[in-house]
Parts: sequence; C-alpha cells; structure tokens
Amino acid sequence: MNESVGGSLLLNLVVVVIGTMIAIFTASFAYNKAYRAKSIIIDEIQNYIKTENKDLNNIEELTANINEQLTNMGYRLTKKECPTKENKQLINHDNSSYCIYEVAETDDIGNQNIYYEVQTYMYFDIPLVNFSIPVKGQTVSFRKNIVNVNMEGEL
Repeated sequence: MNESVGGSLLLNLVVVVIGTMIAIFTASFAYNKAYRAKSIIIDEIQNYIKTENKDLNNIEELTANINEQLTNMGYRLTKKECPTKENKQLINHDNSSYCIYEVAETDDIGNQNIYYEVQTYMYFDIPLVNFSIPVKGQTVSFRKNIVNVNMEGEL
C-alpha cells in the first residue's frame, strides 16, 4: 500500500513537470512570433517613411506589404479591435491583428517629433480558454517640422 502511494505521487510530479515545460515552450514560441511580427512592422514603417518621405496618413500600400510579410511568416491575421490610448492617434483602422499608433511630441525649441508605437499580440488558443497578450514596441523619432534658429537664438 505504501509503495502504490509513492508511485502515484511520482507519476503526478512527472505530469506536472512535463505540463509546465510544455506551457513554457508554448509561451516562448508565441512570444517569439509576436516579437518578430512587431519587428517586421517597425522595420516596414521606418523604411516607408525614410524612402518615401511620407507620413502614414495613407497607408494602404504599407499595410499590404506588412500583411504579406506577416502571412509569409505565419503570424495570425485576425480581426482585433485596437484599444484607444490617451495622446496617441490610431493609424490603422481596419481592425487588423496589430495596432499602429502615432505619438507626437514637441521639444524645447518647437520641433515636433513623431514616433510610431506598434502593438502585436501573442495568441493562446487552448480549449475553453482563448486569450491574447500584447507585445509593444516603437520606432525611432522622426522630425516633422524643423524650426530654424540663428546664432543669436532668435526665431
């Protein structure tokens, strides 16, 4: 009787350890995919702004390129509503599986700097439990309008 209790305890311990390892591997693969998707989107935004010298006001071409690359990577393109954020303007309104926000900041001498914040998601579809966890990143700052200052500091 004593040996049977010890055997079942050991079996339970092995099942818990294996289940924990599977959960860790699943989470790391999901994070890796969401992180790569975020990096692809940030690279595409930066390349688009640098090469085209454009804002992201008309982004159909950009989103088409992003969606193509994400599809080739195997990232899940589902419709997800992007949350509204204070002091951040949502750029992509098509309820895609990622969110792009424009953030404008003004420095001390009046230059307006803009950067874009990207939010992708790690998806977990377990039977009876479906949830997603956001992964965020941002581009470098772009200067929108430059104020000329002469040597005396006058505008």
